[in-house]
Amino acid sequence: MAKVYTPLRYPGGKSSLTEFIWHTIEVNNCTEIPYCEPFAGGAGVAMSLLLQNKVKSVILNDLDTGIYSLWYAILNDTDKLVKTINNVEVTLAVREQQKEVYINLKDSAKYSFELAFATLFLNRVNYSGIIMGGPIGGLKQKGKYKLNCRFNKTTLIEKIKEIAKHKDKVQLYHMDAMELLKHNPNVFVFADPPYWEVGSTLYEASVNHEELAKALCSCKYWIATYDNNKNIKAIYDKCGAHSVLYELQYSASRKRKELEYMFYNDGLTIESFGKIGIRKNS
Repeated sequence: MAKVYTPLRYPGGKSSLTEFIWHTIEVNNCTEIPYCEPFAGGAGVAMSLLLQNKVKSVILNDLDTGIYSLWYAILNDTDKLVKTINNVEVTLAVREQQKEVYINLKDSAKYSFELAFATLFLNRVNYSGIIMGGPIGGLKQKGKYKLNCRFNKTTLIEKIKEIAKHKDKVQLYHMDAMELLKHNPNVFVFADPPYWEVGSTLYEASVNHEELAKALCSCKYWIATYDNNKNIKAIYDKCGAHSVLYELQYSASRKRKELEYMFYNDGLTIESFGKIGIRKNS
């Protein structure tokens, strides 16, 4: 199993695309420009590329204040975050406390350390990393796995400290993805927005897919991944984007393999690599 560099767990996380993305960056001679994720989330690909020294710098952005706050804490309040992780008790009672903190602060507009930690805690103790999901092991803790099974303090702290060492190579933003793209044209963009069909049930922030497609199509180098949905394909077709289908394995409710869409700019070379198989559209 490939090493995971991010401390966040994400339903549908794209860490498995890392080698494919890196191959695409190489074959398109984009190694000298920043790598950008306008919907950072767990930033699995970004952290893998950065910590393996495959890219010189990364741009992370997330409109979700909880996710933004966590990345800010990792980069700028590292010692405080590490101390809080070390001291916290991983219990159902603490989970309820952190859930209340999250609910009270999630709609705020500015950085909050308390929100950052609540986001991390809930992500690590809830089923499939879904912030507002149910606890691993259930409310009665009778499941095979218990609440703390994904909260290995040593591993979490190691990941956070390693990321913090590279903070000078990370630009972090808390803004609308379309605005970010307008102000950063000369980057390699990997966009993994909330999906058409289930995005609103898994993520706090929503997205205008039509406006996003227009913003991406104005960029020089970009890839966007989506669920296999005819509405999304119509939107990107209208903007003149190219598209292929690819296969990715999920774990958010049950392990399954599904074909998904990958859209990209005209002129970008896209080809199968590693475990990612590309299929042309019919």
